[in-house]
Formats: sequence, structure tokens, C-alpha cells
Amino acid sequence: MSGLGLAAWLVGAASVLSLDGNAVATPVALSARVGDRVVIEGSFHSTLDGSDIDAAHVRDAYLGNGAPSVRADGMVDWERGGLQLVERDWEHHRAVAVVVAARTPACAAAGLNGPCIVPRLDVLAHERLVPRAVFVSSLRGGVSVSTTRPIPGLSWLKVASIISFSGAGLVLLACVLVAARQRNAAWRRIAREGRLLAREARSMPNGSVVQSRVDTLMVAAGRTVSMIKRVDHEARTATGPSRAILQARRRSLIAQLQRTTEQLSALRLRLALGGEVDQVGAALDALSCEVVIGETAWVEAEATTR
Repeated sequence: MSGLGLAAWLVGAASVLSLDGNAVATPVALSARVGDRVVIEGSFHSTLDGSDIDAAHVRDAYLGNGAPSVRADGMVDWERGGLQLVERDWEHHRAVAVVVAARTPACAAAGLNGPCIVPRLDVLAHERLVPRAVFVSSLRGGVSVSTTRPIPGLSWLKVASIISFSGAGLVLLACVLVAARQRNAAWRRIAREGRLLAREARSMPNGSVVQSRVDTLMVAAGRTVSMIKRVDHEARTATGPSRAILQARRRSLIAQLQRTTEQLSALRLRLALGGEVDQVGAALDALSCEVVIGETAWVEAEATTR
């Protein structure tokens, strides 16, 4: 097996989804099969009661003696979707599950032929004594869902023994893993700054203006992360000038995410120091436009090289 083939085999199939509140109003299909790993990152904020909800947790602002209470009971009904939760992290709003069923009644009832993400919207709405549609309309924020396929019966010790015979294969594998780590880190940083900015604006008059603009920006940023993933995938088999072009596009997209993250941090500080909510909202609109323009330029450049 060549180094290139080995690296592709180790990484396996993967896909990424970016979902907002409306997107999770019904079961969401997963491009996965039994044994695949599903990672859900991000969270929602309900404007009804101030609750924060991620895939595996709920922080109820209305429970306790004025102090928010975090409970392990989030947005996703794992069992009904054919998933088994194996890892949860409230601080980083991250949950990891494994697909354990190829098909479930809940997914089939939604017209889906495989595993899916089943939202617990009815339960969460009932807890707040409001109709499901009202609860869904109150959700701000979003999540990203990624799926990866493990290698059956292959331990890292076996991997090491295989790739030790191919220096090129080892280097390529390391590059693939580093690229994925950098891409995921960029998404986590921008998502974190978006959440912090929205949180800063919540108690302010017209704070919902900032929240809605952050939501729009996060959707655009999610598309940029998906583009970077696509570039990484294509760069694995590209050679010569084509590879150089893809690497340049990747650097450009990563730099755009980094600039946007820095600007979000600056806007949060501006708001904390008494900046006008409307002005911050306008600045967020401009940021979203920059991201969309970068996305359009990438698509156009891709079309001209095909």
C-alpha cells in the first residue's frame, strides 16, 4: 500500500454539517453507518428563559436559587437516533457518540433510511410550558456535526508498524492530522468568540440584534470551515501547481477565520466598554459580508481551475 493510500485509509470517510435552530426542528440524517463516530459541537440559547442547550447538556437559568444549573440532558435523543453517547464536555459544548443502529423507528418515521439526530424539542418545550414551534423560534446559535469512520481491527501500534516502512506515508499522515486539528481549532475559536459576544449583549437593550447577527455570521463561518475541509481532501491527491493552488486557498480561508475571530474579540471588548449595540450589530453585518465575499471568491476560483 502506498503512503498516500494508507493516509486516506486511516482518515476514512468524513462529513460535516452546520445546523441552526430551524434545521434541528426535525430529525437530521447522518451520512454514517454502524461503528462511525459522530461529534456534535456548539450550543443554542433560548430567549424564552435564558437556558443554554448543547447536544448533551442543558443549563437551566430558571432553576436553583438564582444560579444556573447544568444537567446532563441536552438537545439530542441519542437512543432514538441509533447513537450511543460516549463523551460529553459542557465547557466546550462538545459531545461524541458512536452509531450503534443502522435504522431506528424514529428516523424511519421521518423518512430517513439510516441513523439520524433526533431532537428532544417536544420535551424541552413541555418543560417551558410552550408549544414546540414557539420554543424552536426562541433558539439562537447553532451546532456543527461531523462523522468519521474508524478502521476496524486496526490499533495505533499496527499503524506504526505499517507506516514505519514508508517515510513518505508517515509524513503525509502527519500532515493530514495536523490539517484537521488546525481546522477544528479555528472553528472552536470563532464559535467561542461568537458565544461570548452574544452573552455580553444579552442583558443590554436590543441585545437580540447582536445575537441574530452572530447567528448569521456563525452559519457563514461554518460554510468556510466546510470549504477548508474540502480543500484538505482535494490536496491529498493533488500534485504540482494544483496542490500549490489548493494550499494557497487554504491559507487564505484560515487567515479569514483568524481575522474574523480577532474582530469578534474586539467587538466584545467594545461592547463591554459601553459601545452601542446597533453599531456592533452593523460591524457584525460587515463581517458576515466579508466572509460571504471570501466564500464567493473561492467558489469562482475553483470553477476557473476545473
